[in-house]
Amino acid sequence: MLRFNWDSVASLFPQGMIKSMFDTYCAFLEQLVDNDDIWNAVTPIRQAEIAPPMECKQFEDHILHHGLQRLAKTHGESFAIASAGDELNYAQLDNVADHIATRVHELGVEKEELVAVIMPKGWQQVAATHGILRAGGAYLPIDPEWPEQRQQDLIETTQAKVVITLVEYAQHFSAWPVSVIGVDSQWQHSKPAQLVNADVQPEDLAYVIFTSGSTGKPKGVMIDHRGAMNTISDINERFNVTAKDRIFGLSALSFDLSVYDNFAPYFVGAGLVIPAGEQIKDPSGWNSLLTQYEVSVWNTVPALFQILAEYQEHAGVNFPALRLAMLSGDWIPLNLPTDARQKLNDKLEIISLGGATECSIWSVFYPIDEVKPQWKSIPYGVGLTNQRLYVLNKQLDECPVGVTGDIYIAGVGLALGYYKDEEKTNAHFIVHPITGERLYRTGDCGKYFADGCIEFLGRNDNQVKVNGYRIELGEIESAIRDCGLFEDVVVVAQGSNKPGAHTNTRLIAYLLTNSDGASVANAEAQLVSLLADKIPSYMIPNAYVTLDKLPLTANGKVDRKALVSQEIKVTYTREKITAKNDTERRIAGIWASVLGFDDFSTDDNFFEIGGDSVSILKVHQQLVKEFGSGLTVVEMFKHPKIVALAQFIDTLAPVARSKDDLKAKANKQKAALGKKRSASKRRVNS
Repeated sequence: MLRFNWDSVASLFPQGMIKSMFDTYCAFLEQLVDNDDIWNAVTPIRQAEIAPPMECKQFEDHILHHGLQRLAKTHGESFAIASAGDELNYAQLDNVADHIATRVHELGVEKEELVAVIMPKGWQQVAATHGILRAGGAYLPIDPEWPEQRQQDLIETTQAKVVITLVEYAQHFSAWPVSVIGVDSQWQHSKPAQLVNADVQPEDLAYVIFTSGSTGKPKGVMIDHRGAMNTISDINERFNVTAKDRIFGLSALSFDLSVYDNFAPYFVGAGLVIPAGEQIKDPSGWNSLLTQYEVSVWNTVPALFQILAEYQEHAGVNFPALRLAMLSGDWIPLNLPTDARQKLNDKLEIISLGGATECSIWSVFYPIDEVKPQWKSIPYGVGLTNQRLYVLNKQLDECPVGVTGDIYIAGVGLALGYYKDEEKTNAHFIVHPITGERLYRTGDCGKYFADGCIEFLGRNDNQVKVNGYRIELGEIESAIRDCGLFEDVVVVAQGSNKPGAHTNTRLIAYLLTNSDGASVANAEAQLVSLLADKIPSYMIPNAYVTLDKLPLTANGKVDRKALVSQEIKVTYTREKITAKNDTERRIAGIWASVLGFDDFSTDDNFFEIGGDSVSILKVHQQLVKEFGSGLTVVEMFKHPKIVALAQFIDTLAPVARSKDDLKAKANKQKAALGKKRSASKRRVNS
């Protein structure tokens, strides 16, 4: 007889972990007694399944563009979409989509052939995606703000022979080896186009979104109709999205959150509201649209939702119609759910969603009710319908509760693979050797809670997120090496992958060189200029540090952790201009608090030292608190340098401050009157 026991300190382990370990140990001992072969087995025992069973359901809809086609016939006069002052009903949007489908068909686009969409955000984008799919093609979103060389590289890689843009931009593509369809806004009022009825099946390619690639080139994720429709149908049903809803579409077409925005409303009779032009960058513009159209569903990365909530501290507006906020793509600050409910709507339902572009928008969800004090981050959650998440070890066994492993995703949402890259597809999309289930290896780390819910712990590779954009540091390094100005480079991200709070991510490029200071300064200036033509602005490093050697680990590899942990103080290779007056000093202080560093000049361009469209909104909020309400976000884009911005603010200050002083004085008087009434009431009651 064998007697054994374990001693443990319960407070050191997650609830249920010790019991799970002990049960596994006991089962292992029993197998050793009963089965001689187990002594030589590589994996002597398999854990019991911890992940909740996949919630399975057969949804009715399988083709992305069928919703608009169907409801345009029965609800043609219903509101469909609004952007840039235009409002279209279902019949009008359907008509424009038909016109685009006809043009695409006439240009000989074959089934599943890629058609590029290169245009600013607006209702025309939505019509373009629907039109391409109706013609049997698949759409390829290319951001018009990307460097032109990157745009052309994607056209060449995919061999797309048709580009859809706005009619006023069509001339820009005249020298490209493509046919161009310029969408005319008047098509919404024109006679119905000839109906194109392409034979589209659920397993057909619907779109290809290119994300950052570790080898230096973007990789194209291929999603079919079935996968995307599974997610859309599940979200619509799970959160009761109906014809009464208005969805706010803020995400770029090249970001897969837009797939839900562009197609989900039109299966339930809902409407889509798209900020366009200057409103995209201006939370006051968001407020106007949210109020005007009584927007009820919000779908963005957490940073933009946080800006909306924080802006209300100044605006003093709430949104009684806003009932559902779906947040994904980055860490959700622990204070955000409570803060948002206080400032926007106390009945607001906030949902954390996650997954990967490779798994049809989202695969996992977690409704955020009370944020518990012991949480380090918002739980990742459990799988959506027909999707399942696992935490597996290197042997592809499920990890016990509380043990860190790799997150894998299974189910109908998995992508077809990577565009024209079988090697990469086989490396990331695997078949489990025992279960036979097709899995996607996300590159994320996590662990199970006792209830099977997953805690997200970050990445196990060199991929980072910047305001929801997925960036492979290797792609930036490759772009820098291609410039041929430095011997080698390592790019790291400071402030990324921090659970529980949204921290500003700063990309630092460590450049290996033996050159003197003057040569380095000249090379850095050339590098910044060359990178602007190679990679999107959000991928360009915020700072450059030259080294004569890189730190190495004991194994001889570059020690990235040592670089990340360094306190970076960039040495200026030109004269640094410091603040000359109080306004400039106050602006510089706000820049520093948002960007996370203060080593910049008052003559530096905000967007060239690490600022972006999200961080400038945060700066705007603090500037309004500091100087008054006369400053708009649009003016900040026009004045991206401290010197120019300070001059502009000084011209506004007397008017803006006088208005704010009056408002502050009125609030003080109101508060004083309230205290006086309360005191009187107490005296009467006593």
